[in-house]
Amino acid sequence: MHRALVSLCLAFALAASGCGGWYLRGTGPDSGKLKDLYLVTNNAVQIAGAFRNELYYNSINSVFSREKANIIVELSNENFERRVLSVDPTTGKVREVELTLEVTVSVRGPGNKLLVNNQKMSWVEDFVFDEISVLGTEAQEITTKLELGKTAARALVLRLETLDFEKPAEPEPKPKKSKHAKPAD
Repeated sequence: MHRALVSLCLAFALAASGCGGWYLRGTGPDSGKLKDLYLVTNNAVQIAGAFRNELYYNSINSVFSREKANIIVELSNENFERRVLSVDPTTGKVREVELTLEVTVSVRGPGNKLLVNNQKMSWVEDFVFDEISVLGTEAQEITTKLELGKTAARALVLRLETLDFEKPAEPEPKPKKSKHAKPAD
């Protein structure tokens, strides 16, 4: 009986090991391509801190020189926009607010090869605005901005994991010339 149980467990383990194709995030065969990352920031304070934390959580080494990096990420032009979503019809007071985080991302791979060329990315979150509790609402807005930065950083790391390091970036499309355009003097 004991021998049959051991044989059954061994057979199951052998069969389960042959059922590959899925991996836990960060453990698959391509998980080693993001080893050393150099981060360049230009007016991207909120997302840069969250991005560094996310790199740490995903065991991606953040290096301090371009020469040691196998990937260079540039985050620039971080911008938070605030927009009123809804207004109370009887009082005219603001009820819902939408926050949008925009950032421009460029990625260079091994050999300084351009992988992502100035791609503008954005994330949106909304929250309820309460004029009675202005201090609480301001704290909610600050918290929402922090969470938006964390969400953006997480999405950027996942996006980096999907990049093909062998394929160069798509060039930016050139504007088409109109048939009716006047020639330059």
